[in-house]
Amino acid sequence: MALEGLHIEGFGQFAGYTLEGLSAGLTVVHGPNEAGKSSLMNFCLHVLFGPERGAKPRALAGGRLGGRLRFRGPGGELIIERLGDEEPRVRRPGQPEQVGQAAVQRALGNVDRGLFRAVYSFALADLGGFDKLGEGDDALRDRLFTGSLIGAGRSVAAADRRLGEREKLLWLPRASSRLKQLVERQERLLSELQAARAEASGLERLELEYTEQARQHGSAKAEALAARRAAQRLERRLAALLHQRELDRRLAELSDLPHGRELRGSVLETALRLESECRSASSALQHAQQRARERQTELEGLPQPGALLACASEVEALQREAGAHGPEQAERRHSAREQSAQRLSKALSEAGLPDSAALGRVTFDEAVLAELRRAADRARFAEEAERSLAQLRSEQAGLQAQLERGREALAALPQDALALEQRDEVLALRREAPQVESLRGALTALERRIQDLRAEIEPLAAQLGPAARGVSQDEAAHSAWVAEARAHRRERERADAALERAESERAQADKRLGQAQRDLAAQAQPEALEPGQLEALLEGADACLLAARDQGRLRGELEQLERAERACLEGLGAPWSLDRLGEAHSDAGRLELLRSAQRRVAAAEVEQQRAAAALAERELDCRQAGVAAQAAAPGAPSARQLAEWLEAADEAEAGLQARALRALAGPPARGPGRWPLLAIAALLVALGALALGSGAAEIGVGVLALGLLLAVGSLIWFPRPSAAAPRPDASGGDQRGLAALLERLGLPADADLAALAQRRRELRRQQRDAELLAELARARQGAAEAAARVEQARLAWRQGLAQAGWPEAIEPAQFDALLPGVLEGRRLIQRRADLEASLRQSQTAQGDWQRGAEPLLARLGLSLPRDEGGARRLGEALRQQRQEARDRQQRLLAAERSAVEARAAADRAAQALEQAAAQREALEQRGQRLNLELRALGAPADTALEQGEDWLRGARRLGERRRDLEGLERQREVQALGVQGFDQRFQASVVQRLGLAGPLALEDAWARVQRAHDFEQARRAAEGDLQALERQVREFEVKRGQVQERLRHLDGAAQDWRGLLERAGLPAGLGPLSLETCLDGVRRARDAGADHERSEREWRDGAAQDSRWLQALGRLCALAGMNAPGDLRSAQQSAELLTRALSEERRRAGLRAKAEEELSSARSQLARAEDAVQAKTRELADLLRELGAESVAELERWKRDFEARALAEERVHLARKARDAALGEWAGDGEELRSLEAPDEAAWALERESALELQRAAEARAERCIEEQARIGGERTRLGQSRSVPELELELGIVRTQIEAARRELAVLVLARALLARTLKRFRDEHQPKVLRRAGRFLEVATGGIYTAVEPDENGQTFVLEDATGGRRRAESLSTGTAELLYLVLRLGLVMDLAEGRGVLPLVLDDVLVNLDPERAAALARLLGEVAALHQVLLLTCRPETRDLLLASVPGARAIDLPRFAGRTGPVAGSDNEPRSSGEAARKQAPTRLLEILGNSEEPLGKQELIERSGINEAHWQAAIRELEKSGVIESSGEGRGRRYRHKR
Repeated sequence: MALEGLHIEGFGQFAGYTLEGLSAGLTVVHGPNEAGKSSLMNFCLHVLFGPERGAKPRALAGGRLGGRLRFRGPGGELIIERLGDEEPRVRRPGQPEQVGQAAVQRALGNVDRGLFRAVYSFALADLGGFDKLGEGDDALRDRLFTGSLIGAGRSVAAADRRLGEREKLLWLPRASSRLKQLVERQERLLSELQAARAEASGLERLELEYTEQARQHGSAKAEALAARRAAQRLERRLAALLHQRELDRRLAELSDLPHGRELRGSVLETALRLESECRSASSALQHAQQRARERQTELEGLPQPGALLACASEVEALQREAGAHGPEQAERRHSAREQSAQRLSKALSEAGLPDSAALGRVTFDEAVLAELRRAADRARFAEEAERSLAQLRSEQAGLQAQLERGREALAALPQDALALEQRDEVLALRREAPQVESLRGALTALERRIQDLRAEIEPLAAQLGPAARGVSQDEAAHSAWVAEARAHRRERERADAALERAESERAQADKRLGQAQRDLAAQAQPEALEPGQLEALLEGADACLLAARDQGRLRGELEQLERAERACLEGLGAPWSLDRLGEAHSDAGRLELLRSAQRRVAAAEVEQQRAAAALAERELDCRQAGVAAQAAAPGAPSARQLAEWLEAADEAEAGLQARALRALAGPPARGPGRWPLLAIAALLVALGALALGSGAAEIGVGVLALGLLLAVGSLIWFPRPSAAAPRPDASGGDQRGLAALLERLGLPADADLAALAQRRRELRRQQRDAELLAELARARQGAAEAAARVEQARLAWRQGLAQAGWPEAIEPAQFDALLPGVLEGRRLIQRRADLEASLRQSQTAQGDWQRGAEPLLARLGLSLPRDEGGARRLGEALRQQRQEARDRQQRLLAAERSAVEARAAADRAAQALEQAAAQREALEQRGQRLNLELRALGAPADTALEQGEDWLRGARRLGERRRDLEGLERQREVQALGVQGFDQRFQASVVQRLGLAGPLALEDAWARVQRAHDFEQARRAAEGDLQALERQVREFEVKRGQVQERLRHLDGAAQDWRGLLERAGLPAGLGPLSLETCLDGVRRARDAGADHERSEREWRDGAAQDSRWLQALGRLCALAGMNAPGDLRSAQQSAELLTRALSEERRRAGLRAKAEEELSSARSQLARAEDAVQAKTRELADLLRELGAESVAELERWKRDFEARALAEERVHLARKARDAALGEWAGDGEELRSLEAPDEAAWALERESALELQRAAEARAERCIEEQARIGGERTRLGQSRSVPELELELGIVRTQIEAARRELAVLVLARALLARTLKRFRDEHQPKVLRRAGRFLEVATGGIYTAVEPDENGQTFVLEDATGGRRRAESLSTGTAELLYLVLRLGLVMDLAEGRGVLPLVLDDVLVNLDPERAAALARLLGEVAALHQVLLLTCRPETRDLLLASVPGARAIDLPRFAGRTGPVAGSDNEPRSSGEAARKQAPTRLLEILGNSEEPLGKQELIERSGINEAHWQAAIRELEKSGVIESSGEGRGRRYRHKR
């Protein structure tokens, strides 16, 4: 399948670009840098396979991204199109269109992007090595080695690896493996079995000895346990004795304490809380009284609200309306009235009406208006019809002239029916002509190649003889023999080397074994002490060192404590001493009792001070009031009597007022007379009396005098009534009651209101004096009670001091200052006791260890330490002894391991030597078999084994050349048939039918048929135009008749129009086209008239509302004492002032209301405070009465006594518990308790020492038994570790069974790998030459016969080249140019091989001849011509010499030159056809672009220059430049940022 052409809608710098006429053979696309060669390659890949992952191609020059490719193959024409983000489309002539990438894949023969990039499209950077070949399609690697794309080689290799891993697990001669471990284990079990059989006889004796030692050890342990329990009992008794003494002391303290009384729950807290709440309530009561007085004074000082507050709603309404009655609003209404009048005049003028009366005559009847509009339409239609008729006549005349000219031009067009008939055939011949020319060139090249092959075959056949013909027919057997011969040669070399290594290893192993045995004998020496004894000694030495340090530290701390005690006593003062500090109690309970007593003393003293201050205050009040500070005189009235007398004074005052009114009253006069004045006078007299009674004497006297004067004046002014008139008189009972009250008050019966007021003031003064004396008496009683409480609190303080063991001379104020010193002294005493006990314990433990360690140290040549330095040196010596013992043990173990390893190495070396000898013998037999197989393959009898491969290679080459010759001859026949068919069609169509001949006959024929086709197209277009013109002429005739008919219907329209204007009242000169304009003007005039009437009405209403608002504002201003405003402007200011005055009135009213509310709240709070005081006082009294206590202080004393006794009982319990804990398990023994009551410490100490001596003796016997048991146990363990004979025999049988199973498995694996290798080798030998044979022949042509064959290495990972002399070179040892040539011919071989199964695709090469010298470049050009005979080849290059070489070497090759920037003056905006990204496509193209830039530069370039010129992403720089350096195509110089790169030429 060949690419004929392409069209780019938009891609990179191309837009609307078409490339046609590509050769079916070789096409060279030449252009300078940035001409778009790489963009063309990327465009083809984009259309075929879409954008790569991560890449984002763009149409930089415009147009829609994408385009189409046109191919031609055996099935005819094929077009593949991809535009934008749409799915690709595949089109074939006569077949439905297919959509999707799967359709493209099927059309390409299932070639995907990876395979196309790896084989069909590659650049120079892709020829860097074998790893490049496998990037596109992993199956290609198998293709080179197995001849198949199904992955068989990889699956077989994987299976072989798995089998090999299993084989290594079973057996490795020089490493650890399962079979080797089993064999070693079998040998070890055999040795153990022999030793076990020899040592089994001595095990019974050891068992008897071990049993006897165990019995003796148990007896000694029982004796030691009994002695230890006796010593422990005595130790616990001595320890419990101290606690017993503490218990006795605590019991004595408990008996001295009072019992007290337990208070349930939180009774005391409740009482204290109630007492505190009573004090708080009294304070709150005083605060409430003060607050009520303050609120009353504040309310009396506030003024009364004015009269404006009652009109607040009217003021607010006026203020809200003030904005609507400003001068601006009045001016705006006047202006609106004037403007509306102007708009009305303008609207009448626009409507053509003289005045408002004419406007009123205009009618807007819908029927008249409808007739007017119809008449206007008819008149307008008539005018338009006249104009249309004239225009139609003119256009019809022009169409007639154009129609005549078209008929004349149509008659003048020529016709060529024969050329039109042959057009399709000539077009097909013209398209196939380039391919036919390529086939002709390919035929010529094939002829030359056939002649070259025949010239090569004849001398080679003569050299090999007739036997080579038979060999060449059995290539599989030949390849298998060659591979086996090579493997035999390699294995023989490895066997010789293995034999030499085995002999050397055997000698070294024997030498190491002897040395290890000598080292083992030298290290076997006995130890002075067991490891456990040495560790115990070391631990004891460390403990001894620590004890010495602790003892020194303890002595130093004791000295510091003595100094601190002396300092503490100095700080406390004379009454204190160490004995007194020891007796003083520091427990929290007693200290809390002392603190409570201290607080009670302080509280009592504070209460005493308060009571004294209150007494002094009462005495001062009495002195100020002039009352003697003594008890009331005998016979003086009591407070109760004084209160009753004051009540009687109130009743007498009412009677006196009534009597005065009756005295002033007389008979009624005519008219109003004097009675109203008398009533007012009586009211004034009553008010004056009330003022006198309340203490306001001056006001009362004034009001009373005014009333009396008014009464006297009324009597004088008005005449008295006649005697005959009746007059009221008071009853005698009321007079007698009033006289009794006055007598009780000490007043005469005729006393007046003034005398009564004087008597009332005297009674109130006496009442106040009585109250002062009562308060003075209560204050004196409170002071006495406070002094008693102080004395009681001091007595409790002294008792607390005695209970706490403190001196009685200490005052409560000194307690807080002395308490820290006392606690510190107690702590120092306790600390000294603890330190002394620790010192004794450390000295005892140190002596015990020294007694036990002395004999062991003597065995090591060491002595007991005398001081801290000696203990430190002893520890260092013991650590050195322990390290030396460990080192000796490590050396012994290392010597044993070395001996075992040396013995095993000697065994392995001997076994390896035997295996190497056996392998060498097997290889000798294999060589003899290979000689026989070589004779069977037809080689001469005198051919040596080493020469057989060369002879068979020559025979194989002869067979390959003969098969290549046959293939070329078949190709020549097929291509000749194609050329012959083309010539026959050309002769029939061009020469015979069209009568053309010569080299340009085909082009002339194409020009003729193209002209005929163009004339035919023009004729058809002209006929279509003539038909359209005729249709237009007919349409114009119809339109002209319609217009004329319309004109007949519109006659008389003007006369109707004028009559209708007169009916509607419109101007007579109004035209039809101005009707709607006039009607709109009339409507606007009517709207303007209505607007003017509305403005006039609003102006009048606004003036009336402003007048009413001014009147209301003037009335309110007069009420507020302000001047009334004269106009609207001053009225705004007056309204604002009026609003401020109202706000001030409201503020005053709010302050007075707030004051009244606060006064009410204060009175309510005062009432609640009085209730609270009474309730709390009553609740506290009820609680004390219920408990039977006189005060809260008595409750506190009860609680202190109870808590002190409870604390003492708890201490007794703790002391008893401490004694029982000291006794331990003997705590419940009555004998022990009785012995503590009558202690004998000296006897107990002697018994304890005796028990300890017995314990040590028994433990020493037990230790000796343990040592003997350890010795016997070690011997028995050593014998027992060899296990019993039956157990060893059973394990030995199991190991032998496992060895046999492993050997069978190993044999199966070895056989399976051998069969697999043979099968894979045969498969490769049969299929591999299909690719590598072609590659070898191509390489031979390209190198001029220097290299003749290409083969894979033994591992299938790289290639080996064979030269003409039989030498072999690996691919990695080749130069850069030769390596690139190798991988190029490998790809060409793959292309030839893939063409058989997947069809032929175009081969696209990007400048692959850059690194070749001229000779090889010419040879490769000829080789590409040979490939182009069967495949289409597109080669991209920027070098003119490469283009010229290919055109000269390949017949029929065609060149296409691309201008720089695709013909533009500069590059298109954008970085590349595929923008820089992290995608896979950009990464793979980076090396190619860098190599292209370096190849076109004569000077070395730096990193930044290369990135800017190539346009690659900087993230791909490192990988791309490393790849080029590794491939060897570039070289670098300099370091760091100065590093520069250049192309190797």
